[in-house]
Amino acid sequence: MIRILIVEDSPGVRYLLQEFLKALEGVELLPAANPAEAFEILSMNSPADDATSVDLILMDIRMPEMSGIEACKVIKANEFVGDVPVIMVTVHDDGEHLSNPFNAGAMDYVTKPVNRVELVSGVRSALELKRERDVRKWTDIGLKETHSELQDALANVKILRGLLPICSSCKLI
Repeated sequence: MIRILIVEDSPGVRYLLQEFLKALEGVELLPAANPAEAFEILSMNSPADDATSVDLILMDIRMPEMSGIEACKVIKANEFVGDVPVIMVTVHDDGEHLSNPFNAGAMDYVTKPVNRVELVSGVRSALELKRERDVRKWTDIGLKETHSELQDALANVKILRGLLPICSSCKLI
């Protein structure tokens, strides 16, 4: 199950985003009205398991109390959820305003009023990239474990070699 967190203070826009994303199969949509609710859903104080992990965050930039930019920085600095991709939702489409989300760690943006095709294609791309990152991360973990096991085996061979005299020419003990 793919889980998408939608952080949007406007109930109408939040509803619209949810309706547009219902077109994606196998997706659970998690609405949050503000960053505080989002942080609670993300469980940022502990590693997430498969049932509580979030695969993507759609976040409005302009929200009262804490902006989406500030919230994105907090998320990206967190060791447990920092690798979750963030797509910002904004009314701005000029370079000056759009550099801030990217500097905060967002990977993409969609503009309001939200275009269904743009949103769905951006979400699909972000989810595919996350899938590839996850595969690479698990492959790296597996390679590190295998490397460690090989290092241990090599150390054992060196110990055995020191205990058993082996003829260098005939290779017999």
